Amino acid sequence: MPDGIIYIARNNSNPENHYKIGKSYKADPIHRMRELTSETTNYEGEYQATGYVLVSDVDNCERIIHKSLSSNRIHQRREFFNIHLNEAIKSIRSILKDHIIKDELYEIDNNDANSDLEYGDYRLFNESNSILRFVNIDELQSLNFFQVCKFPIHYIFIAWKLN
Repeated sequence: MPDGIIYIARNNSNPENHYKIGKSYKADPIHRMRELTSETTNYEGEYQATGYVLVSDVDNCERIIHKSLSSNRIHQRREFFNIHLNEAIKSIRSILKDHIIKDELYEIDNNDANSDLEYGDYRLFNESNSILRFVNIDELQSLNFFQVCKFPIHYIFIAWKLN
């Protein structure tokens, strides 16, 4: 009964609302996303984790969530589901609530017009004016708190200059 994660992943080459819900014995989905992207049997494109939960007894949790979402399953031998992301998140949280050690799924706000962006829709993120699009990930990791606080002001200034 090892601990692990149940993740929700999306490949932008997949149709809308097609998500992979799977497990990994690692505590972070980044390595698994790289594996999925490099596997030759999968769709083209890159997999991005849209969230995950760290759970106890990951094997059983995966079976439980797959069984509960079986009506949304695209193919019985694959872990792909045709489901809205908010519904997948709600299902995982409610069905696995007694097994969740750490919840790294996104908060659901149905009133937020940009909620799809918040929940990991990479296509919408690329079309947005988020400051994160303009900062290299290596730079972001090396910034201290005060440098990060400067970004919103800098971004507002750039937006003002462009208009």
